[in-house]
Amino acid sequence: MQIVAVRLSWAWLLLLAVLAILRASTSLGTPNLVLIAAVTPFLLLTSIVAAPVAWARRSVTLGLACLVLLVPAWQWLSSDTGFGSQRDVPAAPALRVASANLAAADAEAAQAFAQLAGVSAGVILVQELDQAGLDAILATAAVADYPFQILDPREGFYGSAIFSRWPLEGDVLWVAGWPMTHGTVTVGDADIRVINVHLIAPTTNGSIELWKDQYSELSAIAEAESAPLLVMGDFNATMQHRPLQVLVDTGLTDIFLDTGKGHGATWPVGGRLPWPILRLDRALANSGLLPLAHHHGEAIGSDHRPIWVDVAVNEPADDVGSAATQ
Repeated sequence: MQIVAVRLSWAWLLLLAVLAILRASTSLGTPNLVLIAAVTPFLLLTSIVAAPVAWARRSVTLGLACLVLLVPAWQWLSSDTGFGSQRDVPAAPALRVASANLAAADAEAAQAFAQLAGVSAGVILVQELDQAGLDAILATAAVADYPFQILDPREGFYGSAIFSRWPLEGDVLWVAGWPMTHGTVTVGDADIRVINVHLIAPTTNGSIELWKDQYSELSAIAEAESAPLLVMGDFNATMQHRPLQVLVDTGLTDIFLDTGKGHGATWPVGGRLPWPILRLDRALANSGLLPLAHHHGEAIGSDHRPIWVDVAVNEPADDVGSAATQ
């Protein structure tokens, strides 16, 4: 019986090793590879099941194989795990921005919007917004507190909108032929650019190419932006995916990684899994913004959890220095 257990353990570890090699390749050429990249770090944790067998058989080799697979699991998971803490920084102007993928849930769009308005968000971003969902939101009492709006409802999964308590100017930003709303929010004397992100889900060979092109264009936009910038919404990727890594490497800070704790998964909600496992919904800020806090809400009519963040405008170093000498 123990021999069977050893053989099964080696078979499982071999399968995990193959998955780890595929994850490390970062080729992401097919939907299966995209999925493998996202879930492999979690699967590698199951290599621990071979440890009792290794102990019982006094198999050093089997034990080392478990350890070897646990090392990349820890490295990959920690790259998308928050170890920070919320900041209480007396900085001004400060802004709370909330985001929700509505999953084209027309009936619950009003409740989802009211939830975000209820946390005193200064700016609300919504994705997967069609005309019926927009009509439901515009019929709520809470929308009166957001007189500045950029509205782009569309059928299917392409629509989005920005609602702001603060003055807002913007329109539709076409990213590799895909519409995303964006605008500049004026808070006090500061202008903050906000991009309401919803990238295509990489579920087919064709959509993967578009997904990569979208990330390339967003990376170029982020790299060229000198004003305070917040890129927030549904990224349809995790830090296991190279395109998102490249975007972050342009100089953006993942606010959850900076101020949150744990894994912070937002998707999927309400499916066959008992809890979400992937953090597809994110908020990324450039150096013009100081991350203060990151929060999650409960999903309403969607398979995504909403998020909201608090940020403050960073004063340029020369301004800080001149103020200190006065």
